[in-house]
Amino acid sequence: MDNQILELKNITKRFGGIKALNKVNMSLKKGDIHALVGENGAGKSTLIKILTGVHKNDGGNIIIDGSKIELRNPVDARNKGIVAIYQELSLIEELTVGENIFLGHEPIINERFGITDRKKLYKKSKEYLERFALNIDPEMPINELGMGQKRIIEILKAITIEAKILLLDEPTTGMSKAEIDKFFEIIKRFKNESLTMVYISHHLDQVFKLSDKITVLRNGKNIRTHITKNVDKETLVQDMIGEKLENEYPKHNSKIKEQILLNVNKLKTTEMKEKISFNLYAGEILGITGIIGAGKSELGRALIGFSHKKNGELKIGNKKIKINNPVEAKNHGVVYIPEDRKTQGLFLDLNIKNNLIIPNVEKVLSKFNFISNCLKEKLSLSTASKLKVTPLDTDMIVKNLSGGNQQKIVFGKWLMSEPQIMILDEPTKGIDIGAKKEIYNLINDLADQGVGIIILSSEFQEIKNLSDRILILKNGKIKKEVKSKDITEREILSTALGG
Repeated sequence: MDNQILELKNITKRFGGIKALNKVNMSLKKGDIHALVGENGAGKSTLIKILTGVHKNDGGNIIIDGSKIELRNPVDARNKGIVAIYQELSLIEELTVGENIFLGHEPIINERFGITDRKKLYKKSKEYLERFALNIDPEMPINELGMGQKRIIEILKAITIEAKILLLDEPTTGMSKAEIDKFFEIIKRFKNESLTMVYISHHLDQVFKLSDKITVLRNGKNIRTHITKNVDKETLVQDMIGEKLENEYPKHNSKIKEQILLNVNKLKTTEMKEKISFNLYAGEILGITGIIGAGKSELGRALIGFSHKKNGELKIGNKKIKINNPVEAKNHGVVYIPEDRKTQGLFLDLNIKNNLIIPNVEKVLSKFNFISNCLKEKLSLSTASKLKVTPLDTDMIVKNLSGGNQQKIVFGKWLMSEPQIMILDEPTKGIDIGAKKEIYNLINDLADQGVGIIILSSEFQEIKNLSDRILILKNGKIKKEVKSKDITEREILSTALGG
């Protein structure tokens, strides 16, 4: 077929008795942006690992430029021009922009002694930066760049080794809206230079904005490949989850009580820029939003004593309390689900059972203060079952779960402690649309039971549709307080940006 740079024919991969990929087919046209979508566990990551030589396919063929190839390892894949850009950056923060761009293949003055030609390195780096209209000093330390600029440097690294196919896995993670807009501009420039890209994202608005075609995977199988301009979101979601998605943002019954659960008065910590005051009511879902850097996460950490308090006071009910660390917060019925579940919320190498029980060990002690394995199994299985964790195997190692199921485990371990107040920092980050709905239903159910919920999110659509009341932050201050029914997403964005 004309201009086909990559073809995948009947790609199959098994892990034990499970088929992670079952005869998957996909073709990439030179210069296209081809989106790959599906729920967590659909097979996207496995397919990317096969394309980058991390996994060996058990069946099927990989064809590049008309020739059948084998990808035995990541070096092999790079030599064939296939490079992946993952959510976790591979840049070295202590090095400069230019040093990162040419890392591993620096221009050399003296081959024998391996002396880098630094003048040439920065000259060539500047040429690449200017080629894509990037106003970045190649001698600047990489740690002075924003997340969006760092992603672009990752792509420039790939171009310097003559990459033909870029695999972009959730590339906008951690970016502000302004950074995303700039990133998209650069992506389109790369496309104009005939760079072929596979774009993997749970953000379907981004998929529609960037891609030429969309391939949907479900349970390791091809469902369909769409020409982007000929498909709508509803059809795409139905392909992804196997059914029509009704009420993506289910509203709870808004049984907000007059009882103030939490009173925050002029709170300020070493991390925070400004003093913050607000109330949270029993049964309320309070959305706190703003662009990246507005101070959402800093506020969340302050509320559980994760950073040193300088000013202010907290009251739960009418009782003034002190929270100096997360353990004290839990003892007062306040729990926090962090933005980064992998590094801050889970023990990835432990099983489901231990992840659920470790913060709640007092619940599984026998009368002689020994851990009861019977109680441990019973409680962890009950919690995992209520949260519809898949697979329902409490001995499953957590790192082998999909992102949505990992997030359920983070929720589950804190739900066991029966909290009064839950603080959720980007609770649906990196999970698919089906798992999002399950998390939203869980949040609504908790609020209906009288739990006070604080959602810290930069997803304006999520905040608008899930919250009862919204606080919009800018530079650490509450810029606006409003009921969600009285504001549009556009107005939230305008306020967050300072309009």
